[in-house]
Order: sequence, then C-alpha cells, then structure tokens
Amino acid sequence: NQSEMFPGACPPHPDLPSTSIPATYIDVERYVAGKAEAQSRKGFFTGVATICVKLFNITTPNVVVLGKKDRLQCYTLIQVVQDLCMPIEIILGETHREPNGLAMSSRNKYLSADEKQNAGVIFAAMCKGQELCTVGTRSVAAIVDAVTKHLKTLEGLEVLYVAVSTRGDLVDMDGSDSIPDHGAVLSCAVRYGGARLIDNVDLL
Repeated sequence: NQSEMFPGACPPHPDLPSTSIPATYIDVERYVAGKAEAQSRKGFFTGVATICVKLFNITTPNVVVLGKKDRLQCYTLIQVVQDLCMPIEIILGETHREPNGLAMSSRNKYLSADEKQNAGVIFAAMCKGQELCTVGTRSVAAIVDAVTKHLKTLEGLEVLYVAVSTRGDLVDMDGSDSIPDHGAVLSCAVRYGGARLIDNVDLL
C-alpha cells in the first residue's frame, strides 16, 4: 500500500475522488515479448516496472543495485531507466548462493531441508553448460540438451525451460544458432518442491 509505505509522499489531488484507482502503468510488454522468462509470467514485468518507477520517483536514488538472479527483470529496469531518462546508475550484482550453489531466493522457503539441498542440481546444470562452452561447444542445441538432461536427473523436478539468449537484451537464440564470441546468457526455470525456481549464468 503506497500510503502506508510512503506516508505523505503522494498527497491526493483535490479534484480526484479519494477512491480513484491507479490509471498509469509502465508497459514493458513490447520489450519482454517472446523472451523465455516472460512467457510464464504474463504482466509481471509491467507490474515490476511500474512499482520500481514509483519507488525511484519517491526516493530519487543516484544508484540502484540489482542482483542478476532475475536477469530479465534487471535488463527491463535498465531499459525503463534509459527510456524515461531517469538519472540513475544501475549496477548488476552477482547472484548470492547457498553453499550448494542454489540461488538465494524468498521462494526457497517453500523447500524442505532435503529439497533445498537437492536443488543444488540447478546450479550444477548451469555450470555444466558453462563448462561445455568453455571447452569449445558453441551449439545452442547441444548446451540446452546437456543442461536439460542434467536437471532431469533430480526426481520430481519439472523443467519449465532452458534457454540461451543474447547478452544485453536476452533475445532467445534458436537451437541452430552458435554462441557468439562475445558470449551469451544461459538461463532456466524449474518447478520443484512447490516452488518455481530460476537461475542464469554467463557463457564465455
């Protein structure tokens, strides 16, 4: 609730009814359209962009630090800040991880202790993709296939997607494509133990 979070920050206008609902949104659907992570989160990124722009306007930060775990969310906010000429520097921080490599997330609370330990397979699969690329495998299809197979070694884990995307704008690459010399981003989403979990790593 905006009035509870920032009391007095946005006083009501006398010409508007007190019951008026928000009419303005930051629509980023054109930017996220067709991207793997956006396919299963319809409308989510427009919500994130709208809330963050409101937060930025109220707090007027000079610098915003975002974690890379949700890479599309990071890139979307970078695009929004650039498009709206907001004087904010966005810094991307590395994903914080549990000792077994599982990306730290509020969603991890839905995992039991054993499931949390087992879910380390997600980062292990991401590392498998990195290793293949490092030793010379540039085929997107081969990397996606290897990562998918590694994820499926954990019983009860459902693979929602494994994708290789261009670095910077996260346009999904086709299986027939090759990893460019300047690298790419490998990402995945899975459902396990009642939680939807995501992760990503850089290739090259």
